[in-house]
Amino acid sequence: VIDDFARPVENMTEGVFTIPGKSPVMEEPIERNHRQEAELGSSDNLEYFRYTRARKKKGPSIIVVTVAILVIIVSSVGVKMLLAGDDPLTVFTDIKKAFSSDPNNDDAEEQNEITTSESGIEEASTGAVTTQNTVSELKTQGVTDNAKMLMYVKSKGINKNITEVVYNPALKFEPTTNYKVETITKSVPIVNNLFYTKDGENFYYTEKSMSAFIQFNSRWIDFVNNGDKAVIENTKKNSVAHKNILNYKEKMHEKFIKFEIGEIRKGSDGYYVWTKETINKTVNGETQAIVNNWIYYLEPTENDMKIVSYERY
Repeated sequence: VIDDFARPVENMTEGVFTIPGKSPVMEEPIERNHRQEAELGSSDNLEYFRYTRARKKKGPSIIVVTVAILVIIVSSVGVKMLLAGDDPLTVFTDIKKAFSSDPNNDDAEEQNEITTSESGIEEASTGAVTTQNTVSELKTQGVTDNAKMLMYVKSKGINKNITEVVYNPALKFEPTTNYKVETITKSVPIVNNLFYTKDGENFYYTEKSMSAFIQFNSRWIDFVNNGDKAVIENTKKNSVAHKNILNYKEKMHEKFIKFEIGEIRKGSDGYYVWTKETINKTVNGETQAIVNNWIYYLEPTENDMKIVSYERY
């Protein structure tokens, strides 16, 4: 039936018809054929059939053309970026962002990735502050996971001057290393991390240790650059670290670029922490990047941890 209808009919008259919700469409002149209308079902169905035939003759759909244009653009951009030496994964990510509905948003995986702001508060890439429930979970998980505990500690906002604070599992005790301090060699992994309980909340050695040396290094920048001696509060009185602050005489300007924190181990009286720091030091107008590996030694004092000394390794 459709094939017969599709063939030209003599004595056609020109006409225009309209489909509800659509713009008027010019149709090939067709004589009204009641037999065909009856076979197609109704007059309305016939009109829709004519409209469909007219639409098909207009050529490729807008969707097909749009997809073809996007493929050409993506291919061109990708080739140019690869020829420029960009990493293929970076190229794919950039192209994906460019054609997303909101280029300012990363994909779901990237949004869940934890990053560190200058204030030390954990944020997603959207800028939303970590919820209190998530913070509590981090502390609970951090009892046996230093990476999670570091996230929790940074959420307390104790860091003002360190651009980046990260966990680095590669910074750890090495049995074959000849440490200058004998007690470091005798240190052991932490088995019981609980420090004390107050008002129903547990506090841990790793938690208090991280808080102490992160705040110490943040305050150190204020001390060197501005003479602020609040940093001394993070040291144990009369300790080597305490005396180093009192006797410091150098004149320079420092910017703390990156502070990496690794393993924390228990000694006979305190705790050792493996760290690495990158600092830009400016003296007489000349700036130099200084990288040092330190092992901090802290001891518990009442309900806090205080820095006693720090050794290069």
